[in-house]
Amino acid sequence: MIYGGETWTPGLNLGVASDLRRAELLRLDAQQFEVLQGLEENRAVLVTGSAGKGKTILAHAIALRLAEAGHKTLLLCFTEALARWLASGNPGHANLAVRAIKRYAVELLERAGEKVVEQETPGFWSEVSLRAAVTAVPLVHPDWDAVIVDEGQDLTEDDWVLIADLSRGKRLWAFHDPEQAFWPERRVKDTLFATRYRLQKSYRNPREIEHLAGLYLGRQADARLLEEGIRAERMVLKGCPSCGSVGARIALEVDKLLASDLKPGEIAIVSLRGGAEPDSILHAEELRRHAVVPADHPAAGAHIVADTFLRCKGLERPGVIVTDIRLALGKQDYRRRMYIALTRSLSTVHIVDNRDDLLRDPILRAVLGA
Repeated sequence: MIYGGETWTPGLNLGVASDLRRAELLRLDAQQFEVLQGLEENRAVLVTGSAGKGKTILAHAIALRLAEAGHKTLLLCFTEALARWLASGNPGHANLAVRAIKRYAVELLERAGEKVVEQETPGFWSEVSLRAAVTAVPLVHPDWDAVIVDEGQDLTEDDWVLIADLSRGKRLWAFHDPEQAFWPERRVKDTLFATRYRLQKSYRNPREIEHLAGLYLGRQADARLLEEGIRAERMVLKGCPSCGSVGARIALEVDKLLASDLKPGEIAIVSLRGGAEPDSILHAEELRRHAVVPADHPAAGAHIVADTFLRCKGLERPGVIVTDIRLALGKQDYRRRMYIALTRSLSTVHIVDNRDDLLRDPILRAVLGA
């Protein structure tokens, strides 16, 4: 059903639920880390796991473990937002550096003496990794003992060329999720890895949200589980009478999440549309009564994040609001966008948009009884 009323009484205080899930996450990841310890002496390991399997936390844990053992370790990921979040977990560790891969490529070029003028164009960023591999690495000779890669499915062929050069003769671990691969032409460079390991347990997403997200990958529906998720308000649909009222409704949903004892830094507004699009909800005036920042903002950890599904990849929040569905419906990759957006949630996901457009989504209409 599409919920249009104002009442919202969660069965468990979300702030408390968030703390409980964090404690569970740490415990479960410790169990899984014990398994990965058996692979620790392998020099080239590719770890596969779908959303919620703990890939990012394990990537960080392994990088930190190597650094604390005296190995100079480089932890690479795709987005600036994820790099900032990962770096916040190891402030000032002498043996560990965390970088978005293309930002690190710029650093290498500058260390090699090149004056780099960054340009916000696809051409500049698509070429920078290859330029760094060809011209900077032979001059700079980066001396990492280990390279750890997170969100490997998003890296380009040129990114992998740079990674291969950085890790030659060194330890290389990469974590990836083929189900979150947004660009079909991008592939992990399998030939770099001698050992493969698949993560099995899901540690992050509530099972109801994980199940809903899985429907967008073609999995079979479990009506009972979805009903439980709706009843417990793990999943909430808010159909607005018009497109013009969506911004105000999102602001109200933020108020409700804050009233449930979530902190601003535990809430994200995730758009299925690109952030530069002028009609994206990210530009709505109504959101300005809340202090919202993009995912890569230095203070994102303490504020509500409002950003695109791509820039939120690798990040998670207890309370997630998914919107701009009307702007993504009909696109060939719509289901992949929804899967990525839904799996950002640790506790509850609110799907907010114009009612008529929500009804155009066959999964929301049929499975959730819209």
